[in-house]
Amino acid sequence: MKNALKIFGIILVSGILIFVFDPAFNRTEKFADFSTEYEWRIFNNAYCNWKTHGHCADNNLNKLNAERKLWKTLAENYNGEKTIKEKLENVVLSHYQFHMTYTEHLKIMEINIDSIIKHKDDLFEQLFID
Repeated sequence: MKNALKIFGIILVSGILIFVFDPAFNRTEKFADFSTEYEWRIFNNAYCNWKTHGHCADNNLNKLNAERKLWKTLAENYNGEKTIKEKLENVVLSHYQFHMTYTEHLKIMEINIDSIIKHKDDLFEQLFID
């Protein structure tokens, strides 16, 4: 019985420590020959968000920023590849936020690779928590 309680105690303390420290693992977003890494956490940074009332980056925000960084890198390194052109145009068309930024803020109606490259900083801006 004492051994079972010790084992239970060790598992409980270990679980609490893992929850509090929530170790980060690197994940990768890839397209063509380009990639970018982001942090992914087991508990989605839950303890930090609880402690700061939601002012810590969670897995979704980290992944979204990594995707934005990857798309910006694709635009910076575009050299006429059809797959990259199609990917960037699809991103702008399929994501409401990018499409609105493109058409409303930049006042550009025709989506083409040249204007995506020109306005890559505005389109693929990183998101931050205040």
